[in-house]
Amino acid sequence: MSGNQVSVFNLPNHYMSGIAYDNDNYWVCTYYPDPGTVYLVNSAGGIITQFTPPANQPWDICTHGSDLWIADYNANTLYKVNTSGYILESHPCQNQKPSGIVYDGTYRWYLEITNTGNQPLQITDLQMSDNHFIVDEAIILPLTIQTLQTGKIGIWFHPTEGIDYDGTLSIISNAVGQSPFDVSLLGTGVETLYPAGTLLWSYTPPPYYDTSPKSMIAGDDITCDGVADVIIGSEDNFMRCLNGNSSVTADLMWEYEIPTGSVYQQHDMAMSGDINNDGYDDVIVGTAWGDRSITAFSGKTGISLWETPLNGPVFAVKGVEDFTGDGIPDAVAGASNMNETEGRMFGINGSNGAIAWTQYAVGSSVWAVLQIDDINGDNIKDVATGDYIGRVFLHDAVNGTKLFNANIAGSIILRFEDLGDVNNDMHRDFIVGHSGTNAIVISGKDASTIW
Repeated sequence: MSGNQVSVFNLPNHYMSGIAYDNDNYWVCTYYPDPGTVYLVNSAGGIITQFTPPANQPWDICTHGSDLWIADYNANTLYKVNTSGYILESHPCQNQKPSGIVYDGTYRWYLEITNTGNQPLQITDLQMSDNHFIVDEAIILPLTIQTLQTGKIGIWFHPTEGIDYDGTLSIISNAVGQSPFDVSLLGTGVETLYPAGTLLWSYTPPPYYDTSPKSMIAGDDITCDGVADVIIGSEDNFMRCLNGNSSVTADLMWEYEIPTGSVYQQHDMAMSGDINNDGYDDVIVGTAWGDRSITAFSGKTGISLWETPLNGPVFAVKGVEDFTGDGIPDAVAGASNMNETEGRMFGINGSNGAIAWTQYAVGSSVWAVLQIDDINGDNIKDVATGDYIGRVFLHDAVNGTKLFNANIAGSIILRFEDLGDVNNDMHRDFIVGHSGTNAIVISGKDASTIW
């Protein structure tokens, strides 16, 4: 942007105050004479609709989804209204004479810190007086800000009651005479009843040739607000983590572009345990196109931890408990060869992505993988796989050896779902999702059909 005038139009009245863009139209206010008026105008200034605001001095306006927020200068109040002017909420201002308002859409704010000195500023600690305000987990200390540069510190607000909150962030640094530097934090919790089916938040990826989501899983709680976050794999080769406790528009916590591949379906993504020992569960991803690999990502930051090409499309992945003996969670994958004529099952070392074992299926691909209880007495949980011609296998997780099998003739095995111990034999059992018309439950002990 250069500041050049792009367009201009006449407003419907004098003493106008505040403007908000709304899908190629504009909300504008007039504060004199009393009572004020709120107008929705088109890009030529023509009035589409108008209403009288809750108080006489609307000095600014902004959108919040399909509703509006109005700051009234004399009433010292912020009003949330619908597009007819009906009051949905009202809140007293923190100070007097409000003349501006903007809806953030999130509960995260960024504190900008500019180093105006002649030496690098090193922040070594961030101390919070109230645990309803949380420093973003993405901040890694010490944080160094070079001379005349600006750094950002994300602050989350997590109210638990409909009350006002105030806290202090103390910034410990090498700034002479300014350590600690205290920052005041204010927030208000609003209690709202959300009926079942209420839209809480949404997210639209940046425009691309195909951003359709192919897989969604609940991730770890990296925002530390007690609500699991959401990880999405889409056709545009991106992995994205969204704040599960977002409001209106979801907060993008991290994103990572898989250079040459994309997930194909729901079971191409799975949570693993904590691979990199940072306190957060990580993510296992398989790609059916492009690089045709299995990759581990940090569940906290989205950084790639390792990538292993499998030389064929990957249709299912599963994070499993350690079977290599190093104390780090491992993974299994269902895949095919490059021509999709031979199904393959892989055991993957979670610490580095090395292939621990490979087994082959009669069918052209393997779409179903699941961890089951230990069935060979080595105290290591084993795995189950299912292929494209109806074969179900129970494997030794350590070396992939097929211990038991079942055959659902004429069916394509698509997925397994853990049902717990159905027949009371101390082993978890599973139901088979397949191309046939009947439900089948398989014993996780010996692959026999329970019903």
